[in-house]
Amino acid sequence: CSCSSICSSSSICSAVYCSVNTGGNYRLYFGSGTRLWVQTPDDLEPSYYPLEANDEKVCLATGFTRHNKLKDNPLFKKVNGTFIDRESKEEEEGIHGRYSQVALMSTEGDEENCPESSGSSDDTLQPDPTVNLLSLTVLGLRILFIKTVAFNVLLTLRYCISR
Repeated sequence: CSCSSICSSSSICSAVYCSVNTGGNYRLYFGSGTRLWVQTPDDLEPSYYPLEANDEKVCLATGFTRHNKLKDNPLFKKVNGTFIDRESKEEEEGIHGRYSQVALMSTEGDEENCPESSGSSDDTLQPDPTVNLLSLTVLGLRILFIKTVAFNVLLTLRYCISR
């Protein structure tokens, strides 16, 4: 390389200059660059839940780690997966986030069926003591507010009658 004539060989200038090819008319040609693919090491399969209300049916797929996991399923082709932000407890276990996807199913034909879940799902609802305490606190404050309003109405009526 002829970079030693431009800068000393121990400087950063020569390393940068030598990494770029020069062509005619002093044009610089850079390489194609580096491609970076970040993928999670765990590849979890989705859990499927068929849901229906009134005359509408939907299929919920949840708990998978690749955003394009359901691209081959004809039921989920029109809808993109949505990222679910998980708690830090799961991040310590190596699970950094999962995706969820919902698809509407037509009611007139059987061509679209919600796939069966393979195995048991780990997305079960667990009672949370903090939520229970918060719900009881809100209920208590509502009762206290209703009692206060009723007491004020009774005192106002009593005052109006005694005049």
